Amino acid sequence: MVMENLDTQSKISNPAEREFIAHVRASDSSEQSLYAHLTGTAEIAKTLATKIGLPLSGELIGLVHDLGKYSQAFQTYIRDSVQFDNYKDLGLDEDEEADILLKGKPKRGSVDHSTAGAIFLYNKFKDRPKKNSSAQGALLADILFICVASHHSGLVNVVDKEGQPYLYNRKTKPEDKVHFQEALNNAISNELFASLDSKIFKEAVREFHNAFIAVLGENSKPKQKDFYIGFYTRLLFSCLIDADRSNSIAFEHPSQAHLLDHKRPDWQIAIDKIEALYQGFADKAMHNPPDAINEQRNRIAQTCLEAGQKSQGIYTLTVPTGGGKTLASLRFAVQHAKHHNLDRIIYIIPFTSIIEQNAQAVRKILEGESPDGIFDGQWVLEQHSNLEPDVQTWQSKLIMDNWNAPIVFTTMVQFLESCFGGGTKGVRRLHQLSQAVLIFDEIQTLPINCYYLYCNAINFLTSYANST
Repeated sequence: MVMENLDTQSKISNPAEREFIAHVRASDSSEQSLYAHLTGTAEIAKTLATKIGLPLSGELIGLVHDLGKYSQAFQTYIRDSVQFDNYKDLGLDEDEEADILLKGKPKRGSVDHSTAGAIFLYNKFKDRPKKNSSAQGALLADILFICVASHHSGLVNVVDKEGQPYLYNRKTKPEDKVHFQEALNNAISNELFASLDSKIFKEAVREFHNAFIAVLGENSKPKQKDFYIGFYTRLLFSCLIDADRSNSIAFEHPSQAHLLDHKRPDWQIAIDKIEALYQGFADKAMHNPPDAINEQRNRIAQTCLEAGQKSQGIYTLTVPTGGGKTLASLRFAVQHAKHHNLDRIIYIIPFTSIIEQNAQAVRKILEGESPDGIFDGQWVLEQHSNLEPDVQTWQSKLIMDNWNAPIVFTTMVQFLESCFGGGTKGVRRLHQLSQAVLIFDEIQTLPINCYYLYCNAINFLTSYANST
């Protein structure tokens, strides 16, 4: 562990820490200490990054991502923003209110609080003098810098549109713009990095080497190697984005925090329900011999049941319409998820009409009948453009941004957006594609201009992200 799990102000030993805040809750103006936010985010990011073999890297970027908030400039910014929003409730006289209004609300993003943490990690890794690890330390330094520096903007470019060295310029941004040294001094005095030592960073490089050894191997093709390094970076970035947002949402809405917990479902429950359904089919067949079509459906379903126990990789299921592939593929998926200790099953389907039909069928099996058409979301989450507000629960809306459900039904557009889209919304879900069963229905509809990127993504997820 890099740090102890300190997630409440009562556990902070240094009273001065209370002076540095990360967020202010809108409902009651409660303050979340910066220490609590950073350590809480680090804990979540470590858990998520474990799936891709980089728990220490995840923990480190979570710990430093908002280091710049330790600057006086940011603390003034956030307090002025809150004061502007709440000036009517402060009991001020007319002159004081006029002064606040005249000053105006600080512009969002006017204080850079992401570069400081990126510089801190970059400096720790870029020049590690250890035989063959120096080059990997430099690569890790760049990856961690990009993740931290990008956590509000989306992944930054190495060069800008004019071909200028954007990444280099970001690393060498003036002190008066990033407040690195000031923020670092304040963080250290408040014991944020009390348990960080050289062993931590040495172990992080070793962990990075073990995760990347196959990617960086001599047998890797240059273009493929570059793609995989970029995708690893994006996955690690995804872990940070989800950890940061989840910790912030849990503070803002404490009663909903449990919905953001990343817990593996009990797949045996789903298996029992599905096998009970197939047993019902078998019992019915004893009294009414199946016709030729049902015999073929039974063969398909049995094949999927047996394949669920096989090794991870890439499988195809070629079945004509009416062959029962939705239920058969679900039978494979739950068996496979249990056998390999996977976190979730994700159906990626091109047409919203098929998504709605299939999701409803799976809900009936796993969640039971629902007279009003609204289910409790215990097993199945839908994410697509046809969802009506009146059939969504507040729970499903909250978990839709990070696909934190056992079984997810979504579109190819959302899949590609998570893998390759800009910004931070889509990429937040990307890590959920690791340690999972991914089922692509009607794959022949994939646009040909997406084919190359799609195949690279699938090869990466099955080779390096423990997915099938």
